[in-house]
Amino acid sequence: MANMIFGKFFWVWIVTFLMSASYLSARSVINLSQLWRPAEKIFAKGGNSHSANALRKKRHNVVTGGHNIFDPNGGLVTPPTKPAPRVTEKPKQREEPKKAQEGGCPPRDPDKEMKESRIRAKLKGTSYVDSDPSMSMAAVIVRVKVKKKMTRMRKGKKQVYYRRRTERRVEMFRPGDKMMGAKVCAVERKRIIIYKSGKFETLTIFKKKKNKRKNLFYGAFGQQGPEGTKGPGEVKIRAGDKFVISRKTVNNWLANPMQYAMSARIMPQRGLDGGIRMIWIRKGSLYSQLGLKNGDVVKMVNGKKLSASSALGLYSKLPYAKSLRVSIVRKGVKRTLLYNIK
Repeated sequence: MANMIFGKFFWVWIVTFLMSASYLSARSVINLSQLWRPAEKIFAKGGNSHSANALRKKRHNVVTGGHNIFDPNGGLVTPPTKPAPRVTEKPKQREEPKKAQEGGCPPRDPDKEMKESRIRAKLKGTSYVDSDPSMSMAAVIVRVKVKKKMTRMRKGKKQVYYRRRTERRVEMFRPGDKMMGAKVCAVERKRIIIYKSGKFETLTIFKKKKNKRKNLFYGAFGQQGPEGTKGPGEVKIRAGDKFVISRKTVNNWLANPMQYAMSARIMPQRGLDGGIRMIWIRKGSLYSQLGLKNGDVVKMVNGKKLSASSALGLYSKLPYAKSLRVSIVRKGVKRTLLYNIK
């Protein structure tokens, strides 16, 4: 039976399919043509018919004409002639200068120029912390009044008296610290900003001054004089990277580090490991006698990492130290220097 229907009489199914497709296509074309024709003409054409089919067409076209984006007469809808409201931009308000975030100083205008301070101090170096500027530090050479105890013999008796004098020392400052009557507001890479007498001033590193002293610190330990004469040797080489330093040399360096500060420049080393880089070391200076060379990076001292913040703790322990173990990196190679203090 199935073979007879789908085999011998299969042409009947094809004819039926073609007739159905033709009818549906014709019906769809008629409906589309009625949708695109004006509503009034459709109403007029079907006005005399009282059949249900004509009435259904009228209702359908009324709904279609009401929701059409075109005019019912067939014309396009024109845009309104009234101009769009004009949008006026509000005037920008002037931004107030930001308040300083360093050391509790008053608000400061960042665009205002600041004069170089005439304070009797000199900026030796800075350690700028980008992630937290409040932790930055600056090494400043300041003048400090000290009271020194002295003794003398008068009329066969020992008499004690005090002598006041001014010394130059290297001290560390952070934002918020007071320095010689001024307040440190910010520490930047090559300068510090201070607040003194109601004004903001700057103290720049390595600022050249007009009056230059000649033969500065002549005759200091471990330095060369103007004629090239070397100072007395204060360090003895035992063997290789082992050295012996006299206690007198250490005490002289702690009492007045400025005598040795001019023989080399110290700057912080960038990177994760950190450290301090030594550059511009003079020949015959104390740093040269200690076995240090230009470009050496001091990483650790007695097993502790060296940085600008830890240098203060090392400075305070140096008077009581008997030996030092210094780890350096020279041209990418790690080395260890041993110093015995006697």
